[in-house]
Amino acid sequence: MLISLKQGSTVPREQVIEVAARIFDFDTEILQNVATLRTTEASLSAEDAEHLYDQFMAVVSGIAEQVDQMQ
Repeated sequence: MLISLKQGSTVPREQVIEVAARIFDFDTEILQNVATLRTTEASLSAEDAEHLYDQFMAVVSGIAEQVDQMQ
């Protein structure tokens, strides 16, 4: 929804991460890695999973801060 509002139009599903990264200024690789884990049989070591989770939460936190500042 926010991407649609910021862009002035809807975004195709396959472009959401890239468009969101441009709008909210984050590294696309983090969300692409999470999306890959959701759609494949890939697995991570506990250490790598924790690292990815920390990166993911940093992205989410950054987006939430920006959204809170929107008027």
